[in-house]
Amino acid sequence: MCGNLGDALLLTPVIEGWRKQFPECRIYCYGRKPKALEILEPCPHLDGIVSSPREVLSTPPENFQKIINNFDSEELIFASLICRLKPALQKPRRHIIRLLGRLAGLTLDPDRLRVYLTPQDEEFGQNIAGKLNRPVAALHTTSFSCRNKEWYVERWSEVIKELTGWGYEVVQIGAEGETLAPGATDLLGLPIRKALAVVKYAKLFLGIDAVFSHAAAAFQIPGVVLFGATTPEVWGHSGHINLYRGLPCQPCMDIILGSCHIRRCMQQIQTEEVLAALKRLVR
Repeated sequence: MCGNLGDALLLTPVIEGWRKQFPECRIYCYGRKPKALEILEPCPHLDGIVSSPREVLSTPPENFQKIINNFDSEELIFASLICRLKPALQKPRRHIIRLLGRLAGLTLDPDRLRVYLTPQDEEFGQNIAGKLNRPVAALHTTSFSCRNKEWYVERWSEVIKELTGWGYEVVQIGAEGETLAPGATDLLGLPIRKALAVVKYAKLFLGIDAVFSHAAAAFQIPGVVLFGATTPEVWGHSGHINLYRGLPCQPCMDIILGSCHIRRCMQQIQTEEVLAALKRLVR
């Protein structure tokens, strides 16, 4: 079962690991968010995507029990909650992909993320990069699941201005209705896999901890990622420069307490720090 968009990408090592361990089994993905399921539609390791687990469980395929036996029942039920709460309740001990692997009975490498695109998606990403005639920097600024992850539009605007001066075309990806940062080229509202293709053919990524930062890591696109509510030890990737303050309140309990009105963790990340990190990547 997958939840938010980023969760779908984080599940790809689990799906691939299951396929290798149980080649004779049929593997289905269940979820309630169409965009998250859309991410996994081209995955060659899945036998199908279902809108209800009853579509599979009513007629369990042969060897289905082999996979189920790899789970502790309580861990299976609370897996999603554990993955959000555990890093907030104690000092991080393992990356989220390693934790998912443990729940799935697998040993997983955090750097083995996968993004599956169709030929049409690939063509779209290539065309965007080709039409702009300048190296593309993909920007993502908004998290609907956790507002505590978000930085400030005016600071993004300052970063965009500098990147533009360095010869980059900054394109902003995300959902329709998100606030467009001044100076960015508007690519908000693209179908999710088209937006992922934009990331693949970008030269640089900058943004927050969310689906597109995971995608940039999967595509090995260098990036600068800002962390507020979450911690890079759990949710970050080794190929990125992860900016994180490590305040006593980080990572936070946003899943229970809701959004923080102070967001000191993001306030303390200054524009100059982001630009310095970007310079390390591009110069």
